[in-house]
Amino acid sequence: MPDGRVRRAFVGRGEDMHQFMRRIPRILVVLACGSFAGAATPPDAQPRRFEEEGAVSRFAAVLDAVKASPATILVGAERWEKLVEEHRGAIESATTHAEFAQRVNALFGATGQSHFAYDTDEEFAYWHLLSAFYRTPDTLVEHIGLFPEQIEGRWFIRGILEGSPAESLDLREGDELVSVGDRPFSPIRAFAGLAGQRVPLVVRRTPDAQHTVTVTPVKESLADAVDRAMKASVAYLPHREGMFAYAHLWMMLGDGGEYQALLAMQDRVDGVILDLRDGVGGTPAHGRQFLLGKDERAAQKEGGAAGGDVERARSGRPLRTWVKPVVILIADGTRSAKELLIHDARKQGRAVLVGTPTPGHVTAVGGMPRVGADAVLILPGFRFDLEGKPTPPDVHVERDLRYAAGRDPQLDRAAEVLAELVREAKKQQAAAPSN
Repeated sequence: MPDGRVRRAFVGRGEDMHQFMRRIPRILVVLACGSFAGAATPPDAQPRRFEEEGAVSRFAAVLDAVKASPATILVGAERWEKLVEEHRGAIESATTHAEFAQRVNALFGATGQSHFAYDTDEEFAYWHLLSAFYRTPDTLVEHIGLFPEQIEGRWFIRGILEGSPAESLDLREGDELVSVGDRPFSPIRAFAGLAGQRVPLVVRRTPDAQHTVTVTPVKESLADAVDRAMKASVAYLPHREGMFAYAHLWMMLGDGGEYQALLAMQDRVDGVILDLRDGVGGTPAHGRQFLLGKDERAAQKEGGAAGGDVERARSGRPLRTWVKPVVILIADGTRSAKELLIHDARKQGRAVLVGTPTPGHVTAVGGMPRVGADAVLILPGFRFDLEGKPTPPDVHVERDLRYAAGRDPQLDRAAEVLAELVREAKKQQAAAPSN
């Protein structure tokens, strides 16, 4: 962080400040407006794992689920059938679940439609999405509070969750993950069955220098963990130009408590950095209220009712709006509802965007059925106008994750941009005639 250490600011009702969160490097979901409305099918009565079922039977189940969703309408029925036949041979000859998932996702990717994916229980996306939409005991998973990304066959730390077991260790974003105990590193399997046990984690900060830390995995709902960590991310960020606020909005689901925490800080800071890199979508309603004073899309949906009234009814809290300078961090993980929010914020001149372009993945989820005992489908539903239209940043800053040792040039530049905005705001305030 630039110019000093972040100080945690959020105080939740009965929330333990030592909690956590962070990110999902791959596909991301979720409704752009409203709540997830029963599109997912219930689990099978006797679900089987891929190894028991085989590629041919599993692919048939996938095709049935796609056929029952809006996906074929969005892609075009004739084009979809042609793509299926082009990929069928490779998919049905898959011998492992990982190989099958890779080939099914190649089929989905060929459609050019976002929010179209097959996730297995070896991926964080699977556990996060299931725990968000299926409140059942089988959605708990062992983890230590970091989100990895695979680059050229190696696993690197993409994010570390605030308040998680990993946060207190000698781990940094960009470290290469080598092994957990006697297991090669993998996002899920490496920690399976190890909750509550102290195990060695080997990492490399540089290609030729590795060290070992001792970790104790926990078993819990990733959705709950992410929600708590998002609140815990709200912090003061000292800077030579004054005091800034910071929050990492990993997802746009929940009660909006992180926005209330930021608003409580507004009188004590000069501006805010909203980190929208990575995570999942949800609904932009809380974010629109926070930045714009009302949720215009919600107002249209409610037949003209003020968006603020809609939001007030949902949260039961008094509402305020952020009025000081805003910088938003964006990247290829800024998707879905987050893209709707940054589009509106830029359109109304409420924020400067720093980072790299978003992917233009702006489609509501049309369904999320579980497939067998070890996979979930994300199926596209309503397509927004922004689908397929990446949002470029106002200030372009790249970030190479590999062996970054925690360095974050995007956040550093965001702080400098916010400082410039604060200086300009102060000049305008000083030049304004007094009453």
